Amino acid sequence: LRLKVGQFKVPYGRENITDEGYLQFTDYSLPYLGFRMGRDVGIALHGNSGTFTSTIGVFTAGGRDVPIRYLPLDLGFPMIVARVGLNDGLDQNLFSVKQNLVESTSGYAMFLSALYTKDSKIGHSTPLNLKLGDKSLLVNPNWNPYLAKQPLGKSELLQIGADAALRISGKERGLSAEGELNYGSFKNEYGKLSLFGLRAQAAYFTKPYEIGIRYAFLIPDDSLGVTNSTGKVFPIVDKKLIQEITASASYYFHDNHVKVTLELPVFINQPVVTEKNLGTYPLMQQPDQTTVIASGGIVDRQTVVEARMQLQVIF
Repeated sequence: LRLKVGQFKVPYGRENITDEGYLQFTDYSLPYLGFRMGRDVGIALHGNSGTFTSTIGVFTAGGRDVPIRYLPLDLGFPMIVARVGLNDGLDQNLFSVKQNLVESTSGYAMFLSALYTKDSKIGHSTPLNLKLGDKSLLVNPNWNPYLAKQPLGKSELLQIGADAALRISGKERGLSAEGELNYGSFKNEYGKLSLFGLRAQAAYFTKPYEIGIRYAFLIPDDSLGVTNSTGKVFPIVDKKLIQEITASASYYFHDNHVKVTLELPVFINQPVVTEKNLGTYPLMQQPDQTTVIASGGIVDRQTVVEARMQLQVIF
């Protein structure tokens, strides 16, 4: 058993704890936007018995760089996170895992994850409401019309998920596959929201090339909305599936120290908002541009095709 204390990634979900420097793509998948937790301040107990591996932690729920808040306070329940499963040599670090096949070990892993918190009223806000970064759609006030509604309520956040990964890797060649699904819900005295997402991906490596394919979708809640200055709520989406299909190809220099990635993501039924005489904003890449809807922008579903190129250097 080991104890980890400080500010670190919340051990919920495989993609959430994947190191950005070791992705098989240029960015995280579409469902990550709905369930990401990022870093938080807390304490976690983790360990293994053979292949059985578990982690349980207690966190503030306010995210990284939590600002100081003072009395009065009305305590709810801290964020409790658990991640339990089997790890047969695949994940060397339970708080920072790798996707790509360069310098990686063979093995498999499968985990169940869960988290729960009930907001506390501290000072003039709550932990979920003041979260500065790594905000999922469920705790983003530009998507959640209930989170920042006055007077602030003691909101509850619940997420459960399952993920699995398999890797067969040698010095020159390798195969990998990953899958993950998540469900999340938010509720307080004003209303409730829920999301469901799935990600599946596979990759093949033959030194120095790696090619990958990813499919993912997110089922949004039709109560997601943005609030204007008068308190009126404007809906953002209906329950229609938002989908992602992404193909990538990477070339490695000097092992994994320098990498060039070419990528073609296609987003189907993505909500896109148009601001008159200014431009359009795909909301899966620019989620906080929902404020344009509250000021008269028009949102509709579109197929969005992108082309990306990334140069990555690791020291």
